[in-house]
Amino acid sequence: MPVHRVTCVVPTWDTLWDVYASARRVFVASPWISTEGARFLEKVRSNIPCDDWEIWTRIDVLDHVLGYSDYASLLEVLGKLPPESVTLRAGKILHAKVFWNGDHRALIGSCNLTGGGFGSNLEVGVIIEGEPRHLETILDQHRTRLVPLSLDDLREFVRSLEGTKNLQHRWQSLRDEVANIQLQKGRKKEREPPYFGIR
Repeated sequence: MPVHRVTCVVPTWDTLWDVYASARRVFVASPWISTEGARFLEKVRSNIPCDDWEIWTRIDVLDHVLGYSDYASLLEVLGKLPPESVTLRAGKILHAKVFWNGDHRALIGSCNLTGGGFGSNLEVGVIIEGEPRHLETILDQHRTRLVPLSLDDLREFVRSLEGTKNLQHRWQSLRDEVANIQLQKGRKKEREPPYFGIR
């Protein structure tokens, strides 16, 4: 069956839930996966019987320090699945955001799997319904450019992040300092520096 419908949407958590509601596969490509994103994946894990999970994301210390990704929460969710059902791939070159149920429904858009991506940011996505041949072809091409990781690899990475708490505190202090400067100049605080509000 060829693609028979493409619908432009403003991505929301409800929109994303509709993608996975009858999933035979949980495919996620998202550079950042925040606490809210991991919470959504836990909802899918708890409610959708699916033994085929493939997650593409960035594994980057800076993404953790800046608060973009919550690797510990992601590990907690994936660790509840049978190891053989999880495929994890990582790469700093990843920029695609693809959410696919392994069948005839996918969401592709600008949104990371974060609270901002599916809540507060100005995002655009398209729901694709129909035969996913072209999507599968592109994913197959990209897959080879990412590094496969085991859950043990992710666990070791999360363990290594314990030494970054000082950096996180310094980043928080910098954000507070810039916010104070903005307030002193009478500027409305529309977004925290830099990028922090668009996760």
